[in-house]
Amino acid sequence: MRTLMFVALLATGCLPKTEYKCAANGDCATGGSICEPTGYCSFADTSCASGQRYGELSGSYANQCVDGAGGDAGVDVDGGVDGQPDAPAATCPASYTTMIGTHYYRKITTTATWQAHRTACAADGANAYLAVPDDQAELTSIVMTGGVARVWVGIDDQTTEGTYATVRGGTVAVNSPLWTAGEPDNSALTGAGMGDCVVAVSANRIADDRCDRTYPAVCECEP
Repeated sequence: MRTLMFVALLATGCLPKTEYKCAANGDCATGGSICEPTGYCSFADTSCASGQRYGELSGSYANQCVDGAGGDAGVDVDGGVDGQPDAPAATCPASYTTMIGTHYYRKITTTATWQAHRTACAADGANAYLAVPDDQAELTSIVMTGGVARVWVGIDDQTTEGTYATVRGGTVAVNSPLWTAGEPDNSALTGAGMGDCVVAVSANRIADDRCDRTYPAVCECEP
């Protein structure tokens, strides 16, 4: 049906066969046709949430549903930058803000033990936990959120010495580039053999430390 609507236009031989640009609704075929802000024609299609679908001659938009949200037809017209953190997703508490990717973070400024902070983060919901850096970019964001020399993160080897497990059930290899040079060494600041919990340090690396020492922490939430 959509192809037939353009037969008359194509017959002139003046239009490219893969794209047709419009300037007004009158430039499109009849029967619910709309000239979208993208410059392409759309046609009535009840299977689309917006009720409109782009025609076959709409370039990269061809045969796609028109975005029904607002009047921009899928074009980002928000040219302003407000300088504020993105609003948290509905499934994360309002105290969380995004720093990188799709996860959200919040700093606990109160100093406490590793276990106390793990419990506090988990209390924010089933999708919240003591932050776990998956890569260097996320670790840097966690350090920035913490804003201090050391913050607790969700990694420890309390269950099996030398196996650093995350609070999400994963592990961090002892040769991971996230570790500070010489770490993990199972040596907390106050003595050897007790460095079973992990902190993020201001050099954008991680290190082991005594679990009963008190630091701020960063919680993470997956929307």
